[in-house]
Amino acid sequence: MRSVTASALPEFDSRLLGTWKSDRRKTFKNFRPKPGASPAAVKQLKAIFGKLMVRWGKGRYYTEMDGRRDRFKYEVVARDSCSVVVRVHDALSSEPRLRQITFEGDYYWTSLGANMGEYFRRIQE
Repeated sequence: MRSVTASALPEFDSRLLGTWKSDRRKTFKNFRPKPGASPAAVKQLKAIFGKLMVRWGKGRYYTEMDGRRDRFKYEVVARDSCSVVVRVHDALSSEPRLRQITFEGDYYWTSLGANMGEYFRRIQE
């Protein structure tokens, strides 16, 4: 197994480049709510998804949701044939986080924790 040094990693992964939109249908296809979750709570959770747009550039990504636009830096930390790991700004914690992005055709998904992943559909290269 060959070791990859930080300097050998590209500053971006071309598979990411372009605009992606959260896909509510695919995100919730295999979703199972916690036992006891009310239908209203599940409906409220589902309403959050399907709105976020993410445009990945070379070393920066841009988000847009409900009229709010943000711009953040990212860096490639690791990659393999089906995924890339990036260090990104986490808006909720205001700290850098590692995020693994797994590609599946014209989609990618990333873990949200708690046995849930959010899917994004490529809408523009």
